[in-house]
Amino acid sequence: MAYSSSLKASDRARVLESRYRAQDFPSLHSIFEELLRADSPEVRKGSNQPHHIVQTLVALDRPGLILSLLTQWTLPAGPTLIAPPQLLRFAAHMGLFLHALGRTGNVMDGDPADLPSADGIIIAYIRHLISTQQKKQVALYTSKLQLERQVGTYAAFLRDIVDHKERQECLELARLHGLDVHLITQCVVRLATSEQKSGNLHKESSPGISQEDNERIAALEWLMFNPSQIAHALRHSNTLTRRFILEKKPIAARKVQTSLPSNAVALAKQFWSKKTWVDNAIKEHLSLSTYLAAVSAYDSWVHIFYKQPRPPPPLPAGSLTSQEIVWVKQQAEFQLAYGQWKEKAVKKADEALKALFAVLTFPLGWLKDEPTAFSSTNLSRDNELKKLRRMCVPEIFLLCHTVLHETQQYQDCLELASMIADEQQTLYKDFSSEELREFLSLLGKSAMAALAG
Repeated sequence: MAYSSSLKASDRARVLESRYRAQDFPSLHSIFEELLRADSPEVRKGSNQPHHIVQTLVALDRPGLILSLLTQWTLPAGPTLIAPPQLLRFAAHMGLFLHALGRTGNVMDGDPADLPSADGIIIAYIRHLISTQQKKQVALYTSKLQLERQVGTYAAFLRDIVDHKERQECLELARLHGLDVHLITQCVVRLATSEQKSGNLHKESSPGISQEDNERIAALEWLMFNPSQIAHALRHSNTLTRRFILEKKPIAARKVQTSLPSNAVALAKQFWSKKTWVDNAIKEHLSLSTYLAAVSAYDSWVHIFYKQPRPPPPLPAGSLTSQEIVWVKQQAEFQLAYGQWKEKAVKKADEALKALFAVLTFPLGWLKDEPTAFSSTNLSRDNELKKLRRMCVPEIFLLCHTVLHETQQYQDCLELASMIADEQQTLYKDFSSEELREFLSLLGKSAMAALAG
């Protein structure tokens, strides 16, 4: 009897199985399709919501299509279109979730052949964090990007941070989340110092300091938080100083120099000994500092020299005794003022000449790299150095001649010709033919003055 019951049970199972097979049960895909075509407007609307669509694709195991749709939603076409914050946050975390599962590179039938990574979605969310002042979260989400995108993304964020304390905090957060702070800070400074929004680099402009100039100078601070990066700070400060000099902005160039710590050269040597690029950066820094000091010393001399006190006019014949008393007093005041002026003028002239000759006699040549067996690969820098030498060397000779001639040191004026013609320094190579003719004309006037004296 038990055996008979068992047969009946198996027969019933086969009957049920045949019935289920006979029915055409819908697939998951067709079920979701039916929801999209449902008669109820509320059902159709709900099925088309981003969260419900993602749920559908999760159920269908379509991670590639999820990323593709999330990218479309979070990166809408048009610069003025911004995805809702809640959608951005959801998309970023869904992308991170799929990445953690290793499901961001799975291509299935119907998925785009070239799947986007989660990086674009995360970057969109990072921009949202920045725009809403949630800056402490930026480092965390930047660390979730692919390595090649971390540096540029965080550097772009840091560019707008100007407060000293906030800069330090952002760098600490970057270290905390494993970002490469050295590369990031170099990238920030490179972006800031290389940008030129106001036209041609070599176009003469106002000698003052613009807001853009101040921003470029302030960016150097990113390389001064860590002493081991001072050598890089020197290199970038040289780039800025060169360009400010070419732009005829001596005030901005001097501000760059004073923004560096006083022991910058010593720190660079300490952390980067026996590195050719560091040696060249140090020499260039010293060359530029010497030039700026020379021009500043010359300006100080001009400020004093051309303010020579004037003697009182001669006393007219038949003047009253009271007028004579006043004239004698004025004459005494003039003699005192003249003596003080002459003392200052002589001192300033000596200081100016010393500073100017420091440029012309700079060890191994002003703005010339240390000799090396390797040719330079920085053509932009090489071209700027050549332009600076051709602009500044003739200028320094002209300033030297002005000081010597005005202070009646005519014989020393003539010795400048020997310095120009010296084959060891080859300073004549930095003159154009026209500049040489003009300078020789000035020397001729000094020679005539020497003969007349």
